[in-house]
Amino acid sequence: MLRQEDWATAETTLQACDATWQQAAPIWRILIDHQDMQDLELAFIDLHTAIRQQDAQEAERELAALRFYLAHVPDSERVDWGNLL
Repeated sequence: MLRQEDWATAETTLQACDATWQQAAPIWRILIDHQDMQDLELAFIDLHTAIRQQDAQEAERELAALRFYLAHVPDSERVDWGNLL
């Protein structure tokens, strides 16, 4: 969607993802570090902004950041030897 610059579909898809996130966020707030939560929230905001401005390059960058945070946070909060030491 971003590469084809289909902004309407990108916005609709992001709104659906954001709605899902809003349902999960209260639980995540209990389980994860405050800074990680803030990073996730800002990534959603920045992606919304890039899509509204129809900036494909910035939108792809923000989408990559959001994907990173969504993958990173559960791994960083998981208890294992690497996290304990």
